[in-house]
Order: sequence, then structure tokens, then C-alpha cells
Amino acid sequence: HGVKALGPGLADIADRARGMIDREIYAGIGAPLASHLAALRSLQRLAHDNEVEPRLPDLLVANLRKAAAGHGDEDLVALFEVLRRRDD
Repeated sequence: HGVKALGPGLADIADRARGMIDREIYAGIGAPLASHLAALRSLQRLAHDNEVEPRLPDLLVANLRKAAAGHGDEDLVALFEVLRRRDD
């Protein structure tokens, strides 16, 4: 069991996320992006308050904040709208 048992589940999640990204439709069944942002903001505060290197939490919060501006009630996969490289 263990990690190997996660394989099929992770593959299903990856397939669902890939479909959402391809269609640019991020309505999901998981926690909304705004919830992930709130959790990461707590980690960011902890990093700053405890003199832990804050660059990673700062980067994650900045990108999640951008994504939440337009997709706060949608799936975390909406983060790809911010991370996606556009040729336009």
C-alpha cells in the first residue's frame, strides 16, 4: 500500500487538472484558491515572524494573490493562469 496506492488517485487528479487548464475553466471540487491563499499567508507570516527565509512563501503568496483576484472561488489549478507563459 502506502505511496503506491496514491498513484491512481494522483493520475486522476493530474488528468482533471490538465483538462481544466486546457479549457481554462477552473470550477473544481476541492478547496477554493482563496482558502489555499489564506493558509499560505499564515505560513508566510510564520516565516517572517521566526526569521525563516521568506522568499518561497512570499513568491507563492504573490502568485496566489494574483490568481485569486480573478479566480478566488475556483480550484487551485487556476494558479496556472498566472504561471502560464503567454506569447501575446
